[in-house]
Parts: sequence; C-alpha cells; structure tokens
Amino acid sequence: MNNCSRNSAQFVNIFPNIWVFYLQTVNYTTNITNIHSNNNDDISISLKRFCEQKKITKTIRIDKDIKYWNTSANYIQEIKAQMTVDEIKKLSSYYKRKNNELRDDYYKGENVLIISADQLEIVIGMFITFLKEYADMDNKAILMALQSKFNTQLTISDNMRKLIQTYS
Repeated sequence: MNNCSRNSAQFVNIFPNIWVFYLQTVNYTTNITNIHSNNNDDISISLKRFCEQKKITKTIRIDKDIKYWNTSANYIQEIKAQMTVDEIKKLSSYYKRKNNELRDDYYKGENVLIISADQLEIVIGMFITFLKEYADMDNKAILMALQSKFNTQLTISDNMRKLIQTYS
C-alpha cells in the first residue's frame, strides 16, 4: 500500500454572489505503485467550469497578491519583528482596499471568485475584517459562521490575530 495525497478543489459560497476557491489536501492509500498525484489539469478544469456555471465576472487572486505574508519567519528575531509589523500594515491596507471592492461588488450583484490555492488563512482574515467592519460582528460569531461554511478546520496564526485586533 502506498500513501498518497491529492489536492481537491473546494468552492465555498460566502455571500450570494461571493465565492472562495481553495485547495484541500486529501490523503489516501492505494495499491497502485506508479501514481502521479499532480492534478493541476483537473483543478484548472474544475475552476473553469465553476466560473462558467456561476457566471463569475471578477476574480481576486489573493494568493498571488499576498505572497509577502509570513515571509518574516525565515529571518533572525531582530529583523523578523520589524518585518512582521510591516507585513501586518501591508495586509491591513490590502484588506481595507479589497473589502471596499467586495462591498461594492456585493451591492452591484457582481459574481466574484476569491482564489487562494494555499493560504486559506488570508481569506479567513479578510472575511473577519470585512464582517467586523460592515456587519459589526464579534470574532466568535464570525469564526462560527465561517467555520460552518468551510470543509476544513480553520486556524489563524499569531500574526493574523495581531492584525485582527487592530480592527477591534
């Protein structure tokens, strides 16, 4: 038996016209000895079909926009502290800009897909800040609402907690 993993495309409807795409790693066991777990073509096809079916008119590539998040982890403590502050400021500014866009898109009825292949925390953070700002919800209620929509356990890093505290 061989232990393998495969990425599974997940689509989550957050608001009536706002969707999130993320990849969830699925582990499994197989008897096949020569297996190729690269399923990028399948994921691309799923993404394209989904956009056609839901008539997606706008995508937000949050995973591409936020490559700088948590890069400070690779540096010594003195450098890491300042980089973390900068990352939080930069991400907070990004959230404010995207949350305004998202609010406008929601009211206009624009069908939006937010893509985050490998950084679900970034999407969760964006919706936490969005709901704090526009729905005046507390953190516990937001996390419960988001957890009910996602097919995976949501986790938030210490740096994301620091960012979210700036919205309190």
